[in-house]
Amino acid sequence: MDPSHVVGSGFGGRVTRQDVQDTIAAGGALLAMPKVRKAARKASVDLRTVRGTGPSGSIQLSDLEAVTEPSERRVRLSTMRRTIAHHLTESATTIPQFTSMVDVDATGLIATRAALAKRREQPLPLDALLVAMLIPVLDDHPLMNAHLDGEEIVYPSRRDIGVAVDTQDGLMVPVVRNAASLSVSDIADEIVRLAEAARGRFIAPADLAGGTCTVNNVGAIGIVAGTPILPLGTSTIVAFGRSRGVVQLREGNPVEVPVMTLSATFDHRLIDGGDAGRFLTQLKEHLEVPALGTLS
Repeated sequence: MDPSHVVGSGFGGRVTRQDVQDTIAAGGALLAMPKVRKAARKASVDLRTVRGTGPSGSIQLSDLEAVTEPSERRVRLSTMRRTIAHHLTESATTIPQFTSMVDVDATGLIATRAALAKRREQPLPLDALLVAMLIPVLDDHPLMNAHLDGEEIVYPSRRDIGVAVDTQDGLMVPVVRNAASLSVSDIADEIVRLAEAARGRFIAPADLAGGTCTVNNVGAIGIVAGTPILPLGTSTIVAFGRSRGVVQLREGNPVEVPVMTLSATFDHRLIDGGDAGRFLTQLKEHLEVPALGTLS
């Protein structure tokens, strides 16, 4: 072999034994600058497997980088994401949970929301109407507003409703305090205030604790139904899915009806299927025939 055909990677361009072996293995024409050879050795890359794109097929640094780019990117979880992960893992592994679903004709709900928004002369978050509709159902089904503490069932005297908010830091659940004492308009104002504080990262820690029941309007992000995980310290969470058109027969005629799916997850230590069914049936009735006069 003519040594002049070997490109050295040693000090001062000196040809090393490895340079000769690499050139012989490549058929006598392994063209790569010393810096490329060094980079290849550091990355444990066999230059014989790299396709050169330089002059006469020589291997460039860019050719080497193309085969040594990392296959994944790792980012440490934020403090908020770690907290969420911890709480959800504890909930899923310590509480036996089950989810039940029911479809709701949302015609009355949509009309009621529009009427109330017109009355208050500003938009009404759907979450506010859902919370207002939920309160009297919780009054009739107190287990859904309770939680288990050891071997005792705790029945809170108030309805402090957690409302899930999608933020850039993750899902937060600020709490509407004593929601049963508020009008639907007041509930709406409080939800807007809490959501803005959560998304703006200035919400008080106290506003994120102590919920007795939770609602999650997953329909706002296009989800039809799901299996929500219980927040710790509660026995019920209700997710409201996206309203979609469904054709139903009304008096023998096909009619398109806006339908919303409720997905409710329960603590099976306190609540059985029958309890869940009766709760969801009543909630469905309230949502399908809202009493507009009682929501002012």
